This record gives sequence, C-alpha cells and structure tokens, in this order.
Amino acid sequence: NASTTSSSVSDYAKAMEAYKAKRYEEAASGLEAVTRSDPKNFDAQLYLGKSYEALKKDDDAVKAYKAAIVIKPEHADANFGAGSIYYRKKSYDAALPYLDQAAKTDFKSPKTLMALADNQRLLKMFDRAIVQYGKVIGFEPNNAEAYYGLGLTYIGLNNKIAAGQQVRKLEPLNKELAKKLADQIGS
Repeated sequence: NASTTSSSVSDYAKAMEAYKAKRYEEAASGLEAVTRSDPKNFDAQLYLGKSYEALKKDDDAVKAYKAAIVIKPEHADANFGAGSIYYRKKSYDAALPYLDQAAKTDFKSPKTLMALADNQRLLKMFDRAIVQYGKVIGFEPNNAEAYYGLGLTYIGLNNKIAAGQQVRKLEPLNKELAKKLADQIGS
C-alpha cells in the first residue's frame, strides 16, 4: 500500500510482535493506532479483532472483524472470528452468515465446518447440519464431536434409530460422549 508510511509499518511490526508474544493489550493498542491511520489495512483489522478476542472484548473484536470483512468479504479467518463470537454469545442467527462464508472459503477446515454444523443444528436447520457433520467426518473419520453433533441432530429430527447409530460409532472413539448421547436419546 503506497499510502502506508514507514512509521505505520514499524508501528504495525511492533504491534504484531506484541501479538505473537501474546501481549494482547499492547498489540490491540498498537493495531488501533495503525487502523486509525490506515483503516483499509486488512491485516491490522484482522489482528486487532484477534487481539480483542484474546482479551475477551467481544464487541470490539466483532467490530474489528467486520472492518476486515468490509475489505476482504470472503476472508475465512475474519468471518470465522465474527461468527464464532456470535455463536459463543448464543446469537445463532447473527453467527450464521459469517460461519457460512468462512465454510465456503475454507471448505476443508473441520473446525470451521463443525462450527457451522453446530450453529445450523441449534437453528434447527437439521438437513444442513447433517451435510456439514458429514463433511467433517469425511476429513476426520474419528472425530467424536462430529458423531455426537450428528446424533443430536438426529434427535432434533426425532430419528432415534439414526441417533442410536451415532452412539455405536461413538463408543470406540469416546465412551463418555457415547453415553451422553445415549442418555439424551433415552430422555
């Protein structure tokens, strides 16, 4: 970026050094200054979001992630960041478009696909959740959380037979989750 001054480049470098050293307060402060002088600096906006998220300042993190998304609308990390914060706050409708975009861009990430599947399940979008859990299992055939989520989805659909099949798949992977799912089928 031609408009970036050498001082803002060094400010950015210092802030990123602080971020990598997990000094998030210092990183956020430095990245705030960079984004004030260069609001279109995507990396500064993204890492400002990550810094705020690490500091548990969710509203500030979402604001920074959204500023990054304005610059690069399809960026997986920025969308995942905003979506996962909304998800943690149980704002599943707000999380959906961000997690959806993150999964479209980073369609081989089990972490992203799991977040989207869990969010869809909680919104009672059961058919869509089944597809996402299936993708996760395709990438990670021993992902116990995916089988568990799939089982919960089948419970949501009132399909106890399919939920029971997930219990059987879970037993060799994670006995605790298998029991937890079996208990939920019985209740």
